[in-house]
Amino acid sequence: MFLTGVPSGGSRGKRPPGKRQGSKLSRAAPLLLAFALLGLAELACRLGGFGGYPPIIVRAGADSSGTWVATNRAGTDAFFGAGSPLTGGMRELQFTTPRPPSTFRIVFVGESAIQGFPQPLPLTNGSFLEAMLRDLWRDRLQVEVLNLGATAVASFPILCILDAALEQEPDLVVVMAGSNEFYGAYGMASLPAPARSPAGIRVVLWVRGLGLSQWLQSVLQPRRQPTGALMERQALGQRFRPDDPIRAAAASNLRSHLVEMARHCAARKVPVIVCTVPTNERGMAPIGEDFEPPLPADARRAFHQKVARAEALVPTDPAQAARLAREALGLHDRHARAHFVLAEALTAAGHHTEALDHYVRARDLDAMPWRATTAAGDAARAAAREG
Repeated sequence: MFLTGVPSGGSRGKRPPGKRQGSKLSRAAPLLLAFALLGLAELACRLGGFGGYPPIIVRAGADSSGTWVATNRAGTDAFFGAGSPLTGGMRELQFTTPRPPSTFRIVFVGESAIQGFPQPLPLTNGSFLEAMLRDLWRDRLQVEVLNLGATAVASFPILCILDAALEQEPDLVVVMAGSNEFYGAYGMASLPAPARSPAGIRVVLWVRGLGLSQWLQSVLQPRRQPTGALMERQALGQRFRPDDPIRAAAASNLRSHLVEMARHCAARKVPVIVCTVPTNERGMAPIGEDFEPPLPADARRAFHQKVARAEALVPTDPAQAARLAREALGLHDRHARAHFVLAEALTAAGHHTEALDHYVRARDLDAMPWRATTAAGDAARAAAREG
């Protein structure tokens, strides 16, 4: 069948190839122009000293024993963002590279728990380990423990610090992380919701490393003098409900980063020890204020009365205090303060094993999780097996 008025071959209405190509180029021109302008802006910012990150370990000099390198405070401060008043840091250490053949070099990486903050260096765990190994090995080997723990950082910055440390030829790496997955640099509370994953964190690192990003931040948020304790400034009052998915995400990120650390060590044929983080359960009450129990008004009032009465009775009548605390938890069992009061009453009554369970529950339910939780410990053990 033929249609009248249509040339054979069906070519009527088609644009010549040259016109189609020109149309595409004209549509793409604004986008190309925008990218070109951004590129020029980035170049200008780079020439102005913005962009990139300072190294974590820098060259410090040389002498007859070799080249000396040193930890660089600016390298860890960069994890808090350009222009930020918040900073964390490693201790100032100097050591030689390459590692002397007769030296057994151990590197510690982690947060303030492994760094030993706020104790002076001679009273930290790394110094004790170094002294014990020197006494044990005496004339066989020189022992050097480099403590590269940094305060107020989550597991991703620790991974970056580890990668820098592996360039220094360690014979053993010790990792301890898990306390700062919420409030440390690159922790959950410091990131926008779409970036709370290992991949999202890397995108944030890349964006923050752009010269244009750092210039804008310096203009919009000029560096201010910090006030208050570092972790308090990091927290900014943010609380998390017991069932908030962010808690599982924090444990998942920790596990992922610890696995990556273990694999980076394995690629260098360096043994690694992954540690769980010790926490104070009995001597530290929950930090965050609990969310209101999801109960009717009368039941909620009864709950608070029982907890308050139990807390008041702990010193004088721990058995009665424990009974009231149990009754409160029967109404709502996801309240950190109520578990802590019950644990205190059980301790006063001499029931230490049961008390420990409730101290741990209080820590894990804390609305401001500044301490490593059970989930963080499980993540570290899983990473040690998987890595």
